Formats: sequence, C-alpha cells, structure tokens
Amino acid sequence: MVLLVADDSPESLSAVDRFIEQVRGKEAVAVDLLNVQTPVSRDVSTFVEEASLASLHHDEGMKALEPARTRVEKAGIQTVVHIGVGDFAHVVQHYAKSLSTRQVYLTATARSEGSDLKGIAEHMGQAVGVPVTVVG
Repeated sequence: MVLLVADDSPESLSAVDRFIEQVRGKEAVAVDLLNVQTPVSRDVSTFVEEASLASLHHDEGMKALEPARTRVEKAGIQTVVHIGVGDFAHVVQHYAKSLSTRQVYLTATARSEGSDLKGIAEHMGQAVGVPVTVVG
C-alpha cells in the first residue's frame, strides 16, 4: 500500500493525476487516500460536543477527498479513505506508520499551502523510514 495525501484543491487534484500516470502500468498498487483536517480552536471545542466535531471533520474530509478518490478509482486503483485531524506533518507520519505504508506521496493540499513540502518530505522520510515523494 502507498499513502497519497490529497484534497479537492486544483493543485492537489493535478498532482493526483500525475500520481496516477506515475503508477499506471506498474505492479498492482492500492492506495490509502488521506485528507488532513485542521482542528478547531480550543474556544470552539469547549462549546461543541466531541462527537459533533468528529462528524464535521469526517464529512469535510470525505467531501475534500471525493474528487481525488473518484479519479484514482476511475484509473482502476483500489482505495481506502482516511481522515486525520491535527498538524499536517504529524498526522501524515502517524498514518504512514500505522498503515505500514511502503511509500508516501504528498500533494500540495490547501492544508500544506505555504509549507516547504520538500523539507517536510525529507524530514518525514527520515521519521517514518519509507520514501516520501512530493507529487507536483
């Protein structure tokens, strides 16, 4: 399995298309598709039930992944969808480790905007012990 981090931003979807081209025709690949949601502020979480917040993050994450999931599955690639909440790099590292991923692909998501994805990829590769590639 490989981990593909994506959302519904034009930059991310363009990178998803490039990812599909890179893996098309290679050995059978299945994709764990991950969207990382921003946690709400402590002020909001004080007044909103945890279950409601979890539902909100899940719904927003599924909505953000739908175009990417559709593209990947249309290409004949099996997907499993995951929604994480928290710091972008930490969430991706957590999923990479817990899913025993053999490769991580990062796309320029709205969450990573302004981030040095190549720097994140280098650090993340060292932390999780698998190759991390920025698709863009």
